[in-house]
Parts: sequence; structure tokens; C-alpha cells
Amino acid sequence: MSLRRCVGWLPGWQFSSFADLESTAPAAVVSANKIVTVTPAAARYGVQSGQKIRWARSLCPKLIEVSPSKLLTQTFEPVLIAAESVMAGVTPWRPGLFFAPARGAAKWHGGEQELCVGLTEAIAEAGGWECRVGIATGTLSAILAAREQVIVPEGEERDYLAPRPLKEAVWARGAEIAKTAQLLSKFGIETLGQLAQLRRREVGARFGMDGLALHDLASGKDIRIEPAARGEQGVSVSVPCEEPASSYSQAAFTVRICILRFMRALEQKGLTCARVKISAAAARGKELQRTWMLDPGWGEKDLTDRVKWQLEAWTSTDSETSGPVQGITLEAVDLFTLTARQSALWSAGGKNTDSAMAAAHRIQALLGPRGATIPVLQGGYDPRSRVALIPVGEERSPKYALDRPWPGQLQGHAPAWILEKPKLLTLVDETGRAVEITSRLALSANPVVARWERNSVAIQRVEGPYPVLDRWWGPASERSPRTYLRLRSAGIDMLAVWIDKKWWVDGFWEQSKIGRKT
Repeated sequence: MSLRRCVGWLPGWQFSSFADLESTAPAAVVSANKIVTVTPAAARYGVQSGQKIRWARSLCPKLIEVSPSKLLTQTFEPVLIAAESVMAGVTPWRPGLFFAPARGAAKWHGGEQELCVGLTEAIAEAGGWECRVGIATGTLSAILAAREQVIVPEGEERDYLAPRPLKEAVWARGAEIAKTAQLLSKFGIETLGQLAQLRRREVGARFGMDGLALHDLASGKDIRIEPAARGEQGVSVSVPCEEPASSYSQAAFTVRICILRFMRALEQKGLTCARVKISAAAARGKELQRTWMLDPGWGEKDLTDRVKWQLEAWTSTDSETSGPVQGITLEAVDLFTLTARQSALWSAGGKNTDSAMAAAHRIQALLGPRGATIPVLQGGYDPRSRVALIPVGEERSPKYALDRPWPGQLQGHAPAWILEKPKLLTLVDETGRAVEITSRLALSANPVVARWERNSVAIQRVEGPYPVLDRWWGPASERSPRTYLRLRSAGIDMLAVWIDKKWWVDGFWEQSKIGRKT
């Protein structure tokens, strides 16, 4: 069951410590010639995280560029303290974004609208900060509701999310899911609603754990996790400081040791966690604690950032809980099995990649370089030519550029399956005569039945023909001119190609009626 959340979002929080930067100024943090984060003013120009700085400048010539090294991020602790005066269970996700369970707090304040008003006023009174508050059920719904300052009625999460583009899921899952969203868009899935209509199991089979998480978010749910086994002991690691640390830099060595031991302890048990409780023994004898949300797929850097943010808050001179700390404790919260977030075989970096590469090289030693290949998208006129199989170990650069013009290119979204070896196909009309492509690149008759191997299917809809005449002047070794049809019936959505005066089954969008053995 998804949690009803109250989310608070402070726009442009990372920029709020710049006294000389107006609140309406378009600004962006830039690292390695790419946009890291932007102010709302810059976002209105179309500047987004992940864009190259050159493109961002063309969208917003007055863009103010800020270096991460110069970014004096304000500590988020005062905001959290103000939020805790209104509701319990406040958990920060990252600086500028926090959430808490909404039901109990809304009941206490007399309603969800009253809770939103009270939280906004409390944070404004504490430091003059602008905080946008929203309430909804489900992770992504609640975050987007906060950005728009709305309350999404319970049960209407899917309708609220449906028209939104897939890329908005990065607000809940982080940039690592953006590649999956881009890949889905190539298959015609442009909105969260379109993704939610697909079967979750099939999305997971095709796109792995990121696909499952994206489907859950699009459906207005929380990201599903597999809980740890009942009776599993918790994971907690404590490391004392050699001397009381009055700043993060003084405690950095202790923090690194604590984080490495913490991650090793989780790995040894085959576990990971959704949240981490950071505790510090203050020199004044007070125990300081704060629980942070972790992004799915978090690593050492993500955890280090959260510990750094929290220690800077505790050791800053303007914090009510300031003062030197004598030790650091990390405790895993919301434990679940590591297999629930297993990375893909070819994920960037890590043990999986090393093992996969070693296995691929062994296969190549037996079968030759093309015994193990990796598919790479490239330019081309049809779905088959738009995929290049690059031998493992070679540079993954396609032969033909994607962005060059391809006049006469087969339009529309590519089939889900392209057959390694096309199968001979027969198309007949209502009189039983074979259907062909004429010299004018038209159908000789309307096909009503498709036959291949032991299959015979009644055709309900025909799209095309779509002639492709690439390099018809070239040598015979190159592909001949060809014509495509899209044939649809109950349970089958097929791509057929006419080449050398014969029909062939080239691929499928769907083939549930006959299985996937073809």
C-alpha cells in the first residue's frame, strides 16, 4: 500500500546562500560542461539538468553559471527543525526536499489544506524561506504535487500523472532512470499514463529494475522493495573521532571509515536500505540524530553527501544543535535484500561488468570476435539496419550517425523483436491469389491472410506499403530496394518486408497468439 505523503520543496535551495543573486535570476550549477541543477527562473527558459552548457546558453543567453566549488550550500537543518514543529516523521531526501507521513498530521491540524498552510508558514517564519507543499499518495505524485502546490485526492494519482512526460520521473528516482525513459520513448511510450497501461511484468522483463521502478512511479505507487527476511539483524556501524571535530573537514577521515564499514556490513549480509540514520555523539553529551532518504541505487558518494550535509548542519555556528562531535554512527533503516535492486549485466562499472566482460572474452576466444557482440543504435532506413552489433572490446561507435538525414526512412516506432533470420511469408487476398508489390510500389490486392511456417492468421488491418530505396544504385552485395507492411490481427502485430519478389516476416510488435518462438 502506498503512503500518503506531505512533501516540502524549496525551489532553488542550493542558490539561496548567494546574497548577490536575485531570487528571480536564471542560474545553473555547471560541472564538466553540463548542467547539474537550475533555478526555477532558468527552468522557465527550458534549461534542464543534464543539458550541455552550450545548449543551455542558447536557450538562456543571460544564464548565470555557478561552479560547484563556489556553491556555499546552506545547511538544511533549520528547515527540518521548523517542519518538525508542525508534523512528525520528517525525512530529508536531499537539500531542498523533504517528506513526512500526511495522515496523522492532517488529522491533528484539521485537514490536509490546513497542514499545508501551517507547514508553509512555519518554514517562512523560521528563516523567510519559500516552501512549496503538496500532498498525494505515492512517491512521484507527492513530489510533483509539492512542485505545483496542490493536493491530489486519494485514488486520483494515476489520472494526475497520466498526461505528464516520462522524464518527470527523475524528480523521484534521480538521473539514472532518465536513460530508461529515453529508451521507452523510442518505443512510442512518451507519457507516464502510457507506461502505466502496460503490464508491469513485461516492462520488467524488457527494462529490468529501472523499468519496474518507473512503472510503479507512473502508476502512482511507491517504489516496491523486497523486505529483508524476518528476524534479520539490523546494520549499525559506529566510529569514534580521534579528537572532537568542529567541522566536516576535521571528521572526513572518520566519516570515510564509517561509510566503508557500513557498506561492507550491508554487502556481507546481502542487504541494502532505503534510508540511513546518521547519529553523532556531541561533545556536550547530547546525541544528535537525523534520518535521510537514499536514492535507489545509491553508492558511496550519495551516502557521503548526506553525512556531509548533516555534519555541516550540526557543527555550524548558527545551528541550535551546533558543537563538536566525538563520533559517527550509521544505521540502516528499511532494510531489504540486495537482489531487489540488482544491477544489469552490462551496467557501467562494478563486479557485474567485469564478470560479463571476462565471460564475453572467453566466448570470443572460442567463436571469434563476433561470437559476443553488443547492440548499438545507429542511423539507417529500417529497424534492422538501425542496429549495429559491435564485438565486445571494440569501440561502441556506430558506422552510420543517428543525426544524419535518412530520406525515405521507415517511419514510426521500431518493432519489439527483429528476427535473426527472416521467415518466408505468403500473403493472399480474398480470392486466394498471392499478393505482391507492383512496379508502382503498390499492393496488387488487399491481403486478408498471412501464412508462414505452420501459422495462418487472418489480417484485420494493413498499414503501408512503405518503400525503402536506399542505395538502389549500389553493388548487388548491398541490400536491395524493399517495401514494408505492418500487418495486424488479434494478438499479432507484424512487420513484413517484400524483397527480391518474396514476402518475409521481419519482426513483431506483438505475437502473443503464437508465442515468441519465431
